Amino acid sequence: MWLSVLLGPWAVLLALAAGRCRGLSFHLPPLSRKCLKEELHRDVMVTGEYEVSEAAAPGIRTNLKVTDSAGHLLYSREEAKKGKFAFTTEDYEVYEICFQSHGQPGNFRLPDQLVTLNVKHGVEAMNYENVAKAEKLKPLEIDLRRLEDLSESIVKDFAFMKKREEEMRDTNESTSIRVFYFSIFSMLCLVSLAAWQVSMTTGVAGGISFLRCTHCPPWSFHGNGLYGLLWSAFKKMAAAASCGGFGDGVRTSSKWLDAHYDPVANLHTFSSCVTLADLYGDGDQKLVVGNFGSTGHEMKLKVYQGTTLLSENTLPDLPTSVVSFLMEQHEPCMPALAVASGPYIYVYKNLRPYFKFTLPPMEPNAMEKVVWDQAKEDKVDLLSMKEMLEAIRENAEMPLSVQSLRFLTLEAPKMESFLNQHKFHPIKRQTVITCMSTLKKSRVDEDAISCLVVGTENMEILILDPEAFTILSKVAIPSVPAFLDITGQFDVEYHLTVACRNGSIYILRRDSKRPKYCIELSSQAVGLVRVQKNIMVACSDETLRGYSQKGKKLWAVTLPATPITLGLMDEKFQSFQAVLVALSNREVHVYQDKNLVNVIQVPDVVTSIVFGHYGREDNTLIMTTKGGCLIIKILKRTSTFHKRDAAAGVPVAQSAKLNIPKKTKLYVDQTLRERECGVAMHHVFQTDLSRIRLAAARAYVRALECSLTPVSESLQEPLKLNAVVQGMGPTFKLCLNLQNMSETRAIANLLICFIYDENHYSVERPFFKAPMLIPGLNYPLATFVECLSDQAISDVIKVFVLQEGSSQPLLTAHISMPVSEGLTAV
Repeated sequence: MWLSVLLGPWAVLLALAAGRCRGLSFHLPPLSRKCLKEELHRDVMVTGEYEVSEAAAPGIRTNLKVTDSAGHLLYSREEAKKGKFAFTTEDYEVYEICFQSHGQPGNFRLPDQLVTLNVKHGVEAMNYENVAKAEKLKPLEIDLRRLEDLSESIVKDFAFMKKREEEMRDTNESTSIRVFYFSIFSMLCLVSLAAWQVSMTTGVAGGISFLRCTHCPPWSFHGNGLYGLLWSAFKKMAAAASCGGFGDGVRTSSKWLDAHYDPVANLHTFSSCVTLADLYGDGDQKLVVGNFGSTGHEMKLKVYQGTTLLSENTLPDLPTSVVSFLMEQHEPCMPALAVASGPYIYVYKNLRPYFKFTLPPMEPNAMEKVVWDQAKEDKVDLLSMKEMLEAIRENAEMPLSVQSLRFLTLEAPKMESFLNQHKFHPIKRQTVITCMSTLKKSRVDEDAISCLVVGTENMEILILDPEAFTILSKVAIPSVPAFLDITGQFDVEYHLTVACRNGSIYILRRDSKRPKYCIELSSQAVGLVRVQKNIMVACSDETLRGYSQKGKKLWAVTLPATPITLGLMDEKFQSFQAVLVALSNREVHVYQDKNLVNVIQVPDVVTSIVFGHYGREDNTLIMTTKGGCLIIKILKRTSTFHKRDAAAGVPVAQSAKLNIPKKTKLYVDQTLRERECGVAMHHVFQTDLSRIRLAAARAYVRALECSLTPVSESLQEPLKLNAVVQGMGPTFKLCLNLQNMSETRAIANLLICFIYDENHYSVERPFFKAPMLIPGLNYPLATFVECLSDQAISDVIKVFVLQEGSSQPLLTAHISMPVSEGLTAV
């Protein structure tokens, strides 16, 4: 609230003191919008002063708008820099003051604008100096007038609060009466339902015994009578028992909650274009969908929050894949969205276009280039040029460019105009993206930076740097990739599992120039998912297969229908992982290894499926269907999945006796002691807990005073240090990541120093100067450490970050060096 309503005699003094308040200040990032809201009474005067700092780029401008809850514009100012505004409220409403930044910042990161706002309303907004001049009042009379107006406003606030209290009391009383009568009605319904269930149970038992009579005619069980109802109920029970609905708990009725069903969502997409992402870093996961549109001409990037559509952006072409990844280590950690479409990757931050990456062009066909050069010099006619291009397309291994392919599709009258328009343009042959995924760069944490991994039509796998968007690694594979699954870290070790269009799966490792293992499938792969250390593949021949990391076939399961798509189900609370298989018979099967543990019935064929944390729910299943429906289900917290027993009869685990220990005398004595001395034991526990907290606080303060933490406590030099050891020995590579946590200030004149035991280690650069640290960038610094000892021991290397002219370190890191495996093997 801009001015709180205070009670008692202190209200006048505090209100007078509040008049000296200078308002508030906040930072406005480029291309963003921030608003302030306030509830005000009727006929209240509101005044405000604002000041906006100059933008860092000439194209950035800030607009100011003041509106009410109905959207009526009370004040508007474009390119607001400094000014005042005033208005009088017409009714009790919520009023909003918004600052919005517009412009074209380019590809550079710009600092935030500082906005200073001072808003007053009511008595505080009145200018008593002008009143004194107009009415010729003395200073004492001015103070009395101010106190009188303030008292009147407090009386009005009390009257409004009294009215609200009366309305709330009436609402509570009416709600209490309704709940009372509703509880009576609910009890009557429950009693009636219980009586009906008892009567129906007795009737079913009599009907089943009646079925045993061999002399009863068959027609006596059909019709509209009581026996007809019992016969239909008995058939339903038998059908449910035959499909496992009562025995093994495979059906979906007791494990999932139907959270949302939207049959007109108009979502047409695949699993590769659906992801869950915490776009604003507030823990509220959003659903991101790359929608194809019903006709293929309405491609949009849609973002859902809960059951509502949060935003949508138009895409220039059909999306191939949509992933979320973290580009930088800023607080809060807000991931970016990468949308692959054609040869481009569109990167969005805060749901706004941020960067576009284009795949590098390929070399065109040399013979094709010669033909277009002749056409440029008018040395070949149209028919001869068409015949030459068709011959090149049929015989050459390298495909033609888009320009030549379009020329071949034209009719004779249009060829000449097309040739005159494009013959002076250079020939470009561009590949397209077929699949995309992410790979952690150096750490496995959820908030770690990830690299983009892209599969292209020219049978290559590219790994892109998340900050500079340069190609870190390129691997050629025998066929065009269709599905990707990646584990590990780029800086340490990773495995690439690629399912290709030639019906084979290739497994690659770090620094491998060709695939390490190859899995040949009998049919095309429909989906690829890694569950723990196994690779699960659904094929178009209605089979689900499991393979090891080295490509060895473990098992194969026949599916009841053709699989459409696959998804990973990772329930972290119970450490349960399974694969979700969407089938063409409107079912979704859940498999743990080769065991079917659950079947979900859906109203239409599922085309995309994703499982994970959505909104505030940890285990949410989101599906889109062939007809464009959106289905959201939530896994019950009490749900457990059991494997189906192949053998008939009682399971072996059920017949085993539990080894329950007997109650010993010590157990009984401890129980009696806890009953008698429970209060004293609780006091002792609280005392020990307080001592532990005090010791932890003292240790934390000591670490901050001695700069023993990897994060600097100094506000002048806010730094963050991260160290990683690479290698197996005896030579290790020590990688330091130094980052400036300041928002606007660069830090220079920093020194890096290593303290170690010279009998055990030798550091290549024990002391060097760090470069100037720009805010927001991560600076990798590396040096080599050689283990000198021939014994299997390890020690600690201390890293100090110093400022020139200061003896106290800014940061300290203790690196526990691993044992040198090279010396150990010897």
